[in-house]
Amino acid sequence: KTGTGLWYHIYSRGTGRTVTKGSIIEYSYSVKMLDGSFCDSASVNNPESIKIGQGGVESGLEEALLLLREGDHARFIIPPHLAHGNAGDGSNILPGAVIIYDIILLKIIN
Repeated sequence: KTGTGLWYHIYSRGTGRTVTKGSIIEYSYSVKMLDGSFCDSASVNNPESIKIGQGGVESGLEEALLLLREGDHARFIIPPHLAHGNAGDGSNILPGAVIIYDIILLKIIN
């Protein structure tokens, strides 16, 4: 558990570089709520890519990604204050929901 309340478990460690602020990364993920309800995903064949430090994702997800290195497979349990808070996302994630990300960090592009 981190000081902000993010819970995590790294299932397997990769051997690549560590994510840092400013890194552009590609990752696959599955996200669900604590009750198991599916919310979203991106596959290994169609991964998500972001630049760390520019926002656009939950603060808990960005904190989680900074704990990884290329090849890592991990689970993150993100409390509401680090996710979508009391508003939810207006779609799949309910207000006040705890969300769970299963992530594989595929590569650091830069």
